[in-house]
Amino acid sequence: RRFGDATALLAGIILSTCFAFIYVHAARTANTDALFTLLMLLVVVTVDFAADRPWLRVWLGPVLALVFLLRGTAVLMPLALIIGITWSHPPLKARTWWPAVAAWLGFLIPTVGWGIARWRVDEWRFFEKLWSYDLISRSFVALEGHAGGPFFYLDVLQKYQYDWLSAGAGALL
Repeated sequence: RRFGDATALLAGIILSTCFAFIYVHAARTANTDALFTLLMLLVVVTVDFAADRPWLRVWLGPVLALVFLLRGTAVLMPLALIIGITWSHPPLKARTWWPAVAAWLGFLIPTVGWGIARWRVDEWRFFEKLWSYDLISRSFVALEGHAGGPFFYLDVLQKYQYDWLSAGAGALL
């Protein structure tokens, strides 16, 4: 939408041919990265469209709730994106704050309800893991066998996405 039809078509082709991401990574291991990527895309699209139609901002609440319920503290990523875009644009008029309030309710109602239900099951044990493992450990320590060198992801890229590396090298030449 922002960069034209050719860019949209190319982006669609790239995403539809990311066999390694969909099959090798997400489908084979039941990893939530593909769903998280979709929810991040929904945040970006919603923020983009909400610039013209502020009431679309209401959808950010349920999408952020889904991100939180899927990935816990990873909700900070789309939240930072929303805050950054909001602060980089002119201040909102008073009447356009109501969609943001409705979005917060759309986030808080399911997440607080889930939090209460979760607390009844195991009290603070789950929330301690949510904080210490999901936020602190994942931010500062290599987890789950990803303790490669600085070229770990480049190695994964050349192993599973060699077709796009070849296309990129050809385009560069």
